[in-house]
Amino acid sequence: MARAESKAIMGYLPIEVHHHPAILSLIAPATSATRLLDPFAGEGVFLEAAAHAWNVTPYANELDGERAAACIERFGPKQAVRCDVERLMASNEAFGIVWANPPYDHDKTAKNSKRVEFAYLRHGWKWAQEGGMLLWCVYQHHITEEAAAFLAKHSRTVDVWALPGKHLGEYDQVVVVAIKGQSADPAALYESILAGRALPRLLTVQPEPLYRVPPPPDPKRKFVFAPDVVDETQGLRLVMEQGAWKTNGFQSLLSVPPSAQDIEPPVPPRPGHMALMQAAGRSYRLNQTHAHCKVYYLYCEGTMEQTAVHLMSRKQRAAKLLTGDIGLTGLDALTEGEGGFEEALLEAIGQEEALVNPGELFRANTSYTELDAEDAAYWNVETEGGEVESPLVMDVLSITEPEPEVLPVFAPPAVPKIQPLPPRPVPRSRRRIRLSDVPLDGKATPPPPKKAVTPNPQPANQQLSLF
Repeated sequence: MARAESKAIMGYLPIEVHHHPAILSLIAPATSATRLLDPFAGEGVFLEAAAHAWNVTPYANELDGERAAACIERFGPKQAVRCDVERLMASNEAFGIVWANPPYDHDKTAKNSKRVEFAYLRHGWKWAQEGGMLLWCVYQHHITEEAAAFLAKHSRTVDVWALPGKHLGEYDQVVVVAIKGQSADPAALYESILAGRALPRLLTVQPEPLYRVPPPPDPKRKFVFAPDVVDETQGLRLVMEQGAWKTNGFQSLLSVPPSAQDIEPPVPPRPGHMALMQAAGRSYRLNQTHAHCKVYYLYCEGTMEQTAVHLMSRKQRAAKLLTGDIGLTGLDALTEGEGGFEEALLEAIGQEEALVNPGELFRANTSYTELDAEDAAYWNVETEGGEVESPLVMDVLSITEPEPEVLPVFAPPAVPKIQPLPPRPVPRSRRRIRLSDVPLDGKATPPPPKKAVTPNPQPANQQLSLF
């Protein structure tokens, strides 16, 4: 093949279809837990056939855009990616079988071997698990001494199989089957590889499989298979096929909630149900006033529940009347049909003799002692002598009409008269006298004369004084 044509296809030459049966007959079928990796999958034709024949899970990688799209269509975006093989992120020792059909080319910048086939062999060796198989499909002359030394050092056994016929009518193509591990005699294995290169075994359809896949790795072990760089096309496809918006949690946030349905209790409420509801929520204190919001107080007629609810209604209605609130809302609306509350309150307020004298409400009911007199004198509180006050007597309102309850009316307490304290005398300033200043004869020493205050000089005198 011409160099320009080989560059156009990136050096990729797929295995011919008539070789598939012979290659697939080498390995016994395994389980779906075993993974099969093809780092240079092309369009994924051989990988698909091998996955069905060996009963394994395929994973494909391809650099070319069109061929990668064909692989993604065959295996899905989770098992097929578009990436350079040197930048592929895959778990080490996670694949039981690795099928390596690398591009046929050479690298002038490489230090040792210039062939990229051997460079990709060493790079993909880490992905095969211990005891796993790596099938290296190359030309016969690609098995160099360097490649034979690498295989002998890192393999238990190595077999070289020759594909019948000439590839492209010119080259001898072989398949090297290497079992990953340590050989007991690497030197003897090296000589065996070189001898197999010189006289490879002809690969035909085998009556029985010659190789078996090792047990799959631990399923609890973390597995990674993804490209290092995601382009726009691949990123959009991943979002559309595996985006977060497809998860159940995301869909539950966007879904329209179902309409509310009327639910009827299977068992009618019993007296105990109302007691539990009142003990937990105290629903009679809600007092909702909105026109569309109603509060229902459930009770069984003729029981203690009915008596308790009506009693609370009367008490709440009476308390609201005392504060001037005559509206009926909430629990007090239950006794709306019971008249007489407003009339009884107004009639009681109009009768003076029925009201309690406020001065009599907060009188002390104990004897007046000397200690009380002393305290009253200290605080300037006027009292009515030492008389013993009569016990506290409270009158109640006389209700003319029969009512379920009698409402007592109390007057505010009398405030005692408090006299203001006398003004505090202003202390006079005292002169400090030292004993040493007092003469022996007892006569007071006149104060020292005051210094004469010199007036400020005129501006002219000040200028002269500066000189």
